[in-house]
Amino acid sequence: MSKNNTQAQALVDALKKAGVAGADIQTSNFSVYTTSQYDKVTGVSTGTSYAVDNTVYVTVRDLTKLGTLLNTAVGAGANNINSIQFDVADKTKAMTEARQKAMTNASSLANELAQTAGLKLGAIQNVTYSDNSPIPYYGMGGGGAAAAPNASVPIQPGQTQIAVTVSVTYDVK
Repeated sequence: MSKNNTQAQALVDALKKAGVAGADIQTSNFSVYTTSQYDKVTGVSTGTSYAVDNTVYVTVRDLTKLGTLLNTAVGAGANNINSIQFDVADKTKAMTEARQKAMTNASSLANELAQTAGLKLGAIQNVTYSDNSPIPYYGMGGGGAAAAPNASVPIQPGQTQIAVTVSVTYDVK
């Protein structure tokens, strides 16, 4: 644990020195567990050792620095990096716009279908909606750092789509 504590602190210090705010660094897992060793030839147990997993979740707000921060993390002793996820910091405006567009689309489609069926729309009886997690569109956007010798990890953030589903029930005449 002592070695892990030193390594984890070095990682946090390096991330802070690189400009990541302390509030954007969070321990998300800490585990100590045993692992058994076996002789490769005989299969007989040769002992037990302990492993420590100290997972740190980092929020990077400036994507132009992400590749460099990944290099910094590895240089500071991180030996396992998992699951880069892209998201929108404040989805409020985008979600409002998505709901408004979904309602407009629902109304337009309902009118079209009613007219095709020789009917007219009446009052709305029910409205439900659900929002979906952001959907990354890989490879569609720019980003990351320019290629150069010893350059940072090339990261392509792409685009993120905010989506909602609206179901509207109308009376028909």
